[in-house]
Amino acid sequence: MSDRFIRELESQGILACCEYLPKSVLKIIKIIDSLDDHKLAAMIFTLYGTDFFHTENNLKSFISNLPKDKALSLHSSISSCDAGDCTNPWDSLNNTPAKTIINHLNNYYFNKPVIQPHTKNEYLEKELSVEPNYLLYPYQLSAYFETKALIIDQVDRAILHIPTGGGKTRIGMHIVCEYLKNNQSIVFWIADTKELCDQAFDEFQRAWRFLGNRKISMLDFYGNNPSDLTDIKNDTLVVASVHKINKWLNKGNNTTKDIIHFSSRIGLTVFDEAHKILAPTYQRIVTYLTSAGTESSLLGLSATPGRDTFNIHKNQAFADFFHANKITLTTPDSSPIAYLQSRDYLSKPTFHQINYNEGEPISPQELRNLTSGMDFSSRTLKRLGEDAKRNLKIIECIQSAEEDNSVIVFAPSVDSATAIFAYLKLLKYKVTLVTSKSNAINREASISGYLNGEYNIIVNYGVLTTGFDAPKTNVCVIGRPTTSISLYSQMVGRAMRGKKSGGTETCQIYTLVDNNLGFNDAEIAFTYFDRYFD
Repeated sequence: MSDRFIRELESQGILACCEYLPKSVLKIIKIIDSLDDHKLAAMIFTLYGTDFFHTENNLKSFISNLPKDKALSLHSSISSCDAGDCTNPWDSLNNTPAKTIINHLNNYYFNKPVIQPHTKNEYLEKELSVEPNYLLYPYQLSAYFETKALIIDQVDRAILHIPTGGGKTRIGMHIVCEYLKNNQSIVFWIADTKELCDQAFDEFQRAWRFLGNRKISMLDFYGNNPSDLTDIKNDTLVVASVHKINKWLNKGNNTTKDIIHFSSRIGLTVFDEAHKILAPTYQRIVTYLTSAGTESSLLGLSATPGRDTFNIHKNQAFADFFHANKITLTTPDSSPIAYLQSRDYLSKPTFHQINYNEGEPISPQELRNLTSGMDFSSRTLKRLGEDAKRNLKIIECIQSAEEDNSVIVFAPSVDSATAIFAYLKLLKYKVTLVTSKSNAINREASISGYLNGEYNIIVNYGVLTTGFDAPKTNVCVIGRPTTSISLYSQMVGRAMRGKKSGGTETCQIYTLVDNNLGFNDAEIAFTYFDRYFD
């Protein structure tokens, strides 16, 4: 590859070759009597290699030292004109862009391919598209801009109403990143479970790597993490659990003055699963975090923006709390869920209502509680979980699913979940168990095993309604009765990730209904509270 180049340097002679070498090298050469043209040329190649022509002085000297015939040949190959038309090829070459000459010399002497320059028309004819690494789908963009206008531009309160699986966390993270990019203050992201906090903590790291503009601190203020809010600095995102914040507020050494001073530096608070926000404990936290600052915004996230299925006054109070600002999807279809399903963002569900009327009748008092807005009591759920026939009914639903499906089961109690798991395990199903009594290590192992395909059935109680993302889940068996639209929507949503969200085209939803009480329709669950924001 270098022979032609070395021969060319040899032909230029010792004096010409000396022009290409630094003075320090020339001093050494002078004491070497045996150095001839070839050795000198080889030394030049050893020093510069194929980058020889990229040194400006080397390029000019090389052109000046070319014999006329070779200078004419080089000029002709570059300009595509007849060599006889040029009387002074050296001047013409010196007026030619260096990149063009280097390109041809590298090709001739070192066999480097000629890189053809693009013409203006070639650039115009090409369509260039760049996809971001943390994108929003088209249907999410209008919700993002509307949220930004209320939360960041106007400093207000709003509830972001997106179906489970529709990306409310991702839109929320875009809002948080946009706020932090332009404000040096503290942002809180609040959730009520460790799973939701873990999800938010991981999601912000992914988002900020692509959307951020500087280094940001993060604080995991939830679970057993030994963190504290003392001396927290600006430029920090705090992911916090309701329980831990409430515990911090109750600390004896935190005076009201200290708390207010701290809260005055909080510019934005995001509350996940915001339909719970009117509960007294939650209200206290929100009041402290959002009322002390001169400019503080509150963004709620929820798939079901209401407080109570039957209580009109509570639902209206919830809407008023967010200043009746509800942001939802703007779609050409009348139903956002139907729109997302038709475009494969959400899976298309088939609902199977399994009536069960063989158990012990619900007491008149329980019935009054249910119809007045209360959900099934823990005592009732425990009793249902001890009903062997009812548990077998749930197992029948699981068995009706094909073997290659991924199934999530919501049991009514720990005892029920354990019984269902043990029976399926006995029958050699690939099944695992997660309950509120599972220790952290076993819980992580079970969830990981389900996600990587080691198990295709996960039976749970009290854990996986939120903060659990397993897109390939395509069968949901709901054996836990509820009159809560929010809870039902969360359970159904575990199986409704569409193909564009890494999920499936269709899914099966089995709902065991006791005495015909409860919900079994995701469409109704999503639109139920709309009237309170009109």
